[in-house]
Amino acid sequence: LAGDEEKIKQKTDEVKKLQTDLYNLQSAKTRLDQEIVEITEKLDLLSSQTGAKCPLCERDLGEEHRILIERKYTQEKQDKSQMILKTTEDISTKTSELKVVEDEVSQLTRKLEQSRMAAQSKINLLSRDIQETEKTNIELEKERKRLAEIEEHISAKEYAVEDQESLRKLEKELTGLDYDPAKHAQVKKAVR
Repeated sequence: LAGDEEKIKQKTDEVKKLQTDLYNLQSAKTRLDQEIVEITEKLDLLSSQTGAKCPLCERDLGEEHRILIERKYTQEKQDKSQMILKTTEDISTKTSELKVVEDEVSQLTRKLEQSRMAAQSKINLLSRDIQETEKTNIELEKERKRLAEIEEHISAKEYAVEDQESLRKLEKELTGLDYDPAKHAQVKKAVR
């Protein structure tokens, strides 16, 4: 999950950078559009006026100088138009890149959410198993104590007290009968 979060952070940073680049490109295009409008106005002003004056030295412009300035402005307008085309292409490229990265962020975010849900599900299952194990351990400990008590009673012969008392009485009676199994077997053999 941490790795996925890091990827999302990197992609989000990339989105921010692309958005900044796009904003800068769009600002540059707007500025270039404005400069072209200004150059067009200057060209219109030059072509509509006769006997125009130089904006720097304020001398009357001859036809030759006017054509020179007109060419300069026309060339500047063409250069700026080329820059607008390049900027428009860059905007299109950056917009496509931005869409791709935003889609990646969206996919990574969905994947991260699914991974989180799966991890949470595993955590819940493991927590339940841990609780069951702890409960079983408590029961097992109780049974071990009970077994130890039973073993203690067995080793101390504290079980079936009445039966043990009856057994002792029978053993005492048997001892009092003076019974000899070997003698009994001999007598049996003699009877046969």
